Amino acid sequence: MTLRTMYPQAYAISDNIKKYSALYGTTDIQVAQAMGVSRSTFYRKREKPWTFTLGEVHNVARLWNKSTEQMLTCSYE
Repeated sequence: MTLRTMYPQAYAISDNIKKYSALYGTTDIQVAQAMGVSRSTFYRKREKPWTFTLGEVHNVARLWNKSTEQMLTCSYE
């Protein structure tokens, strides 16, 4: 069993952050600021996405006018 299968929503968050960052041209610093964490903390959380809190996910979702639920779901819009 892989971490991706153990934590599917966590990896959905990470995948969606990458997708929306590329789509909207958002930098890692902007994402970290929206989450309320430092850039280095954001990098650590990105490597272990199960450490994102719901508050951080909610804050970054607002950056792109998305819902928290959209950030927790794998989608291929």
